[in-house]
Amino acid sequence: MRIVLVLIVASGASLLPACSDSAKECTPNDRTVCKEGVVHWVDSCGNQGEKAGDCECGCNTDFSGCKDPCDCTPDCTGSCCGDDGCKGTCPDNCADTGQTCNPQTCLCEGICVPDCENRECGPDGCGDTCPPGCEAGETCLAATGQCETCIPSCAGRCCGTNLCGGTCPDNCADTGQTCNPQTCLCEGACVPDCENRECGPDDCYGSCGTCEPNFVCEAGQCTCPTVLCGEACCAEGKVCDGNTCCLPDCTDKQCGTECGGMSCGMCPQGSFCAQGTYTCIIEGVETCWDGSQCPSASPYCLFSCREQASRCCEIQPDHPMQVNGAVDDSCEVCCTNPDYPHPVLWPGGEPACCAAGYPYPFETCGAAEQQCCSTLPAPPRLCDGTVDTSCVQCCPDSYPHPVRYPDGSAGCCNAAYPYPCVLNDSNHCCEDPGQCG
Repeated sequence: MRIVLVLIVASGASLLPACSDSAKECTPNDRTVCKEGVVHWVDSCGNQGEKAGDCECGCNTDFSGCKDPCDCTPDCTGSCCGDDGCKGTCPDNCADTGQTCNPQTCLCEGICVPDCENRECGPDGCGDTCPPGCEAGETCLAATGQCETCIPSCAGRCCGTNLCGGTCPDNCADTGQTCNPQTCLCEGACVPDCENRECGPDDCYGSCGTCEPNFVCEAGQCTCPTVLCGEACCAEGKVCDGNTCCLPDCTDKQCGTECGGMSCGMCPQGSFCAQGTYTCIIEGVETCWDGSQCPSASPYCLFSCREQASRCCEIQPDHPMQVNGAVDDSCEVCCTNPDYPHPVLWPGGEPACCAAGYPYPFETCGAAEQQCCSTLPAPPRLCDGTVDTSCVQCCPDSYPHPVRYPDGSAGCCNAAYPYPCVLNDSNHCCEDPGQCG
């Protein structure tokens, strides 16, 4: 219930200082003053007297008494003076622009002087904006008139401003709700949306599910960012071996195959890799001239090219190929790694194994490096058309002719231009021999 205020007689005059003449009579209860919702009597000399009452809705705009009626909201839109609709007076702000307020029209009159001092944007007080204004991606701070880089924000908002001059998207309809323009929040019963989703949010503060270990949720689906192994997703660094994720580790292992097919090395000729130990067994390997003394883990007997003695092997040994393409049938080499199945014999008598698809051994011309080739190596042609038989080179089928240039470097030429030549101080392939520069 509204509190009835003791009769208040308000004066439009401002509060006067206390009388300096002590002999002057002060008229008591000359007017009232309202402060923080409490009204007091004031005498003619400005001295505060007894409490006159309490205000239910606070003070009025001139602080002479209580706001009446309580539910009245002052409205001074388009007015620089006159009644504010709540028994108050609209503030006169015309002086800010060098104008005066017409009491008949309550409008500012005269020449308006824009106020843009220390401002680069926002209203100038005369219906226009202060130059130069803000660039794209900036927003004007009304309080300071300065431009700042604006970062749109719609966190927790389904409509209304994005704080950068734009509007937040209304996504409430996706869940069967509506956006309240007053609170900028979705209202109504939320309908979860998990159609074609197996993980992530359901748009109603719930979840459509979680992913198995090492899987990540992308666009509502669980995906494996590393290696998919059966139904599992391998952790970073692990590989798939069958349907199991594992981490290859050849630390302190001499031979054998780790998970995922990774080789931990090959044993020297004349030894074998003990199953399950990753260790090369050299001592105690019996001779097997008749094949009867080999252990079950290495049942095959070979005559070692390196040691010129019989040894045991895990797999069926084979005769090695030499760098000239000929097969040496005087001894055998045991290649246990399936990734390096081709036995070879280097010119110095050292046996080795070449990788799958690269069965031919050769020593590169000039560098004398031992390598394996996918096609049969051949001696290179020289600039004058002759062939250098001191070495061989590896060339692909598309450029089948090995060549050596005058500077000693090696190369491969195609079928149409099979000879090396020097043109303009640069190495080229030519149709005819003799162009040696």
